[in-house]
Amino acid sequence: MKTRKAQGNEGAKKEEGNGVKKDEERAPGILLALVFSVKSRDRKNLSDYNGAQSYGSTAKQLNIAALVVSIIITIVFIALFFIRTTYYTRL
Repeated sequence: MKTRKAQGNEGAKKEEGNGVKKDEERAPGILLALVFSVKSRDRKNLSDYNGAQSYGSTAKQLNIAALVVSIIITIVFIALFFIRTTYYTRL
């Protein structure tokens, strides 16, 4: 059974008011890392330190991978912008 707060926020998960998708939908790697981070915290609270360390290292690796992918995508978009700009200025 869902609480009122959980029921009211279901529509906001997909899109914000201006039609822009939230970060969770744009970057699933970050969301997955967050899930492993929460699992790690829960394992630590249950005194399962080996499990917490395992989930924590997985979350760290996913965060690093998401960062690298974000940097690569940013570099590609910047390069494409400058290539397109220089192409149209030569015409």
